[in-house]
Amino acid sequence: MNIGHLDYQSAVEQAKEFIEDNRFHNGFDMATPEGYKSYLTDYAARYAACPHLSGWSGNIRTGEAGEFDDQETQSFWYRYVEGLIIGAETDAQLFQAVLLRTASDIEEGAVLHPKLRKWIVQYLRGEVSPPPKPKGRMESTGLHILIAHAVGDLVGSGMQPTSRGDASPAVSACDAVADALAQLKINSITFKTVKRIWFDCDKSQWIG
Repeated sequence: MNIGHLDYQSAVEQAKEFIEDNRFHNGFDMATPEGYKSYLTDYAARYAACPHLSGWSGNIRTGEAGEFDDQETQSFWYRYVEGLIIGAETDAQLFQAVLLRTASDIEEGAVLHPKLRKWIVQYLRGEVSPPPKPKGRMESTGLHILIAHAVGDLVGSGMQPTSRGDASPAVSACDAVADALAQLKINSITFKTVKRIWFDCDKSQWIG
């Protein structure tokens, strides 16, 4: 059966490829509770404190051997700190990771990015609140994000996210992702659960 620009089996294969390509970030397995928690901790640690602008491995090179562009580095750092804060405002686990990492940085005398320092002050004043915890088990957040993005990838290829009733033949992106997860043996998640994850996720930052 053809759905949009894909036949169903091609959609399952695309979902499998997407999941495999995006499952690991910096060596952390987003599909496991421990991996996702470690990823968030690492992510917060990378951008919470001020890097040493001379010799920091993330600096932007000017093109000259051994030289760095401090202005470009500051701009790069600002963008990532901004993304860190935006993510923390919608992800309860990331919010906690940023707070804990920032507390450690303050204790160690590190220089915080001005935007992050302002955000922490707003939190202490009660002007910023943690986002609500997700429905269900919080430790599944990383896997749920991966699932939602996999569905979104297929939607971007022309598939309907959920184009059937629960008892109808499998034709949707949610069906394909559920089949992909089963074939990859990551988790036995049904169409109904993938459908719920898709509708519950915040798509404002990444789905057009």
